[in-house]
Amino acid sequence: MNHYDYEAMIFTEEPLQLEAQADLLAHLENCGECRSLATAWFGVQRDLTAAPVQAPAAGFAGRWEQRLERDRQQVHHHQVLWTVCLSLAGALVLILALVFFLTPVFETPKVYLYAFLYQALNMVVAADMMQNLLVGLVRSVTSPVTLVIGLILVGIVSQLGVLWLASIRLATKTRRV
Repeated sequence: MNHYDYEAMIFTEEPLQLEAQADLLAHLENCGECRSLATAWFGVQRDLTAAPVQAPAAGFAGRWEQRLERDRQQVHHHQVLWTVCLSLAGALVLILALVFFLTPVFETPKVYLYAFLYQALNMVVAADMMQNLLVGLVRSVTSPVTLVIGLILVGIVSQLGVLWLASIRLATKTRRV
């Protein structure tokens, strides 16, 4: 063993095995530095255990709880502030990107206006096709479904919606630790 292992044995709070105790005692007899370190450490431990435990000042727990709550509110305030700042920065980046990409549109609006109208018309046609598809699907599914099953399904969906809203509220609520 080296010198640092013996120092670690002196400062350990766990009980040493008999073999390690004997090895440490033999080392302390030969090493004056470790012997003085052990004497000083055991003196400190004796003084700490002999000193009376002092009661906290009156109102300490209340002041501590108030400070803890104030620190929590401060952390929450900083988190909200960072969230708002990052959201505003993201919105600014998006606006700058839109301005950058839409600059050519303002220089030659006629071509882009025709392209926009063409895309809008395509979206309207696609939405109409999707509506027809969904209406047909709903009619084919709901025809065998009775009124009772429909009410049960509506109830289940509404309960899931309430559960979802409650979980969102719990997830966004500040927590006390």
